[in-house]
Amino acid sequence: MDNATLITALAGATVSPLKGSADFILSNMSSRMADQLRESIQERGTVSDEDGENAMSDVVANARELAQNGEILLIESEEA
Repeated sequence: MDNATLITALAGATVSPLKGSADFILSNMSSRMADQLRESIQERGTVSDEDGENAMSDVVANARELAQNGEILLIESEEA
């Protein structure tokens, strides 16, 4: 996943009901990397809903591909 797409996705999620998802992602990486991303998000500024949603779709597609290749494990909640 390229950094620009991740930053756009997180920037789009930080100003929407998806803020919890962005916080979760940032809290599950090194604090140094999370701080760098937070700074980049602030520098990026406001993103359009369309750009944010497109970037979020790319992030999800990338995560699914990594899971399919066995590089990460996605845990589904029992509610799903």
